[in-house]
Amino acid sequence: MVCHLSDAFLVALGEKAASRSINVFTRTVVKWIGLGPLPWPPGVPTRPEIDQCRGAGTKPSEFA
Repeated sequence: MVCHLSDAFLVALGEKAASRSINVFTRTVVKWIGLGPLPWPPGVPTRPEIDQCRGAGTKPSEFA
């Protein structure tokens, strides 16, 4: 989870590139749901740039 959040922060800071969300639905409705009062539904895939298991996210290593 630490690697996932670290990658998400790097994307937000512009230090890591992320694929663009070109769908109007994902830019408006999903953003409102994610930031709004509703809980995030289970099973929603994450962007490949921050997915450690199947994507290009930072792989976990030793944690001190």
